[in-house]
Amino acid sequence: MVRAAASAGGAEAGVRSTGGVGGAGGGRPPSPGLWGPTRGVYVLGSQTLHHSEIRFSQSSVNNVDSIVESMRISGWQGPPIDVVKMPDGSLATVDNTRLLAASRANICVKVFIHDESEHLSPELQERFMTKQGGLPSTWGEAILNRINAQNSLYRGIYPKGSMITGARK
Repeated sequence: MVRAAASAGGAEAGVRSTGGVGGAGGGRPPSPGLWGPTRGVYVLGSQTLHHSEIRFSQSSVNNVDSIVESMRISGWQGPPIDVVKMPDGSLATVDNTRLLAASRANICVKVFIHDESEHLSPELQERFMTKQGGLPSTWGEAILNRINAQNSLYRGIYPKGSMITGARK
């Protein structure tokens, strides 16, 4: 699996952790302005980032409240979210619900950053299939499929993802 190979291969050297409390990466993030000169310079692989550094790829998410409460109590639990490094260097996630929950809980986000040209496994290709049956072959195509599946207003205003999203109960 790509994630395990990259992590085992030393991608952890690029980790920018916020420290904090919670041991599981659930510490309170510093103000985004405190990242210093490296803010916006991202390495591929597993790391911890401030939630404000990642764009959403969906206009809204469902069922976020229970995840927010869990994150407030226990910090980040579970695997990192998948994030794609876009051609302009920005980051967008395909795991919108957990990013929104981390933002509302004001905790750091464990991420795995994929290059836009990184190939998808057949299982992930099906996860990001278009309504017309088109299968993405790369993470970049997957994130664009996710954005293009949103309403026309969202697609027009946020072709590379948005810093905000809504939540439905």
